[in-house]
Amino acid sequence: PKRPEDGSFNGCYNRAWIISDEEVESYIRLNQERGDKKKQEEKKERIAYARKIIEDSKKQEKIYTKEEAMKKAVEWNNLHNEGGEGYVPHYITVDEVERAKRILEDA
Repeated sequence: PKRPEDGSFNGCYNRAWIISDEEVESYIRLNQERGDKKKQEEKKERIAYARKIIEDSKKQEKIYTKEEAMKKAVEWNNLHNEGGEGYVPHYITVDEVERAKRILEDA
């Protein structure tokens, strides 16, 4: 609150305020609104991520199984990074595409 504190606990930064029932309700309502807004933003992010997975999967030559994707990543690493460390592209798998479709269906 932007008002002088009503007291303090032991220590210099443990300030305390006495608030009314109306203020309690307004803080609870504000907290709920912020929580709802955060949930909406998270849902938008999940939907955007799911759409990106589906778009990127269409750009691949095929959609890989998990085992195929791991094998393809090792082949890429061995060819382009000589088996060392470096960039390895992410190959989208069937499981990722199915999960993305479920996210979009639930939206």
